[in-house]
Amino acid sequence: MADKTATLTEAVQAKQTGSEPAAEPAAFSADWGDGRKVIATTSAGGIAENAERQGLEVRFSGRPDDDTRAILKQSGFKWHRAGRYWYARQSGERLAAAQTAIRMAAQS
Repeated sequence: MADKTATLTEAVQAKQTGSEPAAEPAAFSADWGDGRKVIATTSAGGIAENAERQGLEVRFSGRPDDDTRAILKQSGFKWHRAGRYWYARQSGERLAAAQTAIRMAAQS
């Protein structure tokens, strides 16, 4: 589990500094669609940047627990029923919340 957290942290730091992390196989696989750049993944979910909409998208392999959903809701994420992902406008605070949420889901 420490390796997953380290990989996630490196990916978030790389995103914030503008450098690219070393390529690794994704632990979580989803069809993110065109115009999206995967920022971080764990075994339970992933975060992608939607440049076209200047937003973040968070997907999980299953339904996240109440605490995980509460973190996303408190940070302004909304559920996209048709796309089956959480989304919000991109910001550093929301990226940190998304990172926390997928880390919590991986530990569940």
